[in-house]
Amino acid sequence: MTLLDNRKLKFICVCAYLHNEILILERAERENTGIKVLDDKDEFLKNTIMSIKSIIEENRFTYEDIKILYKFFPQVKRFYDLIGKTISNHIKIGAEWLPGLVILSVLQEFTLRGYKHFEYIPFTDAIDKFIVEKKINSSRYLKIAGDIYESVVSYEYKRPKKNKRKKR
Repeated sequence: MTLLDNRKLKFICVCAYLHNEILILERAERENTGIKVLDDKDEFLKNTIMSIKSIIEENRFTYEDIKILYKFFPQVKRFYDLIGKTISNHIKIGAEWLPGLVILSVLQEFTLRGYKHFEYIPFTDAIDKFIVEKKINSSRYLKIAGDIYESVVSYEYKRPKKNKRKKR
């Protein structure tokens, strides 16, 4: 049996959010909408992202899984929503958005800080290849990754106080 504390729940929420971004990437690729991310020449980036997806699914860190956790841990919704809020603070509507780079950067940040499951993913190579092939400035995305890590880890969940009825 695995002990679930807030640290673990926060990491599961990050993985679930990133898994959802991978699913959106796959759908965009199939429908030919947005920027092609998973079409690098030697398929290194695609294989890396798909490896991340399979690790998340094997560990049951998907959105469907956190919906089940929500029944027992209501803070899961706040942790999950915090990730989206952090991203929306950096990326405005209509601005360029490269979720593949955010996925790699965020998981690299968590892995460097001691979180397990993704230590065998070659994040540095994948990020470098992404930057070179897509010809983008990575500092903005690395900042987003750092802010996601900081906001999620430092977020203090406070249980709502239960209103007790006074007996008359």
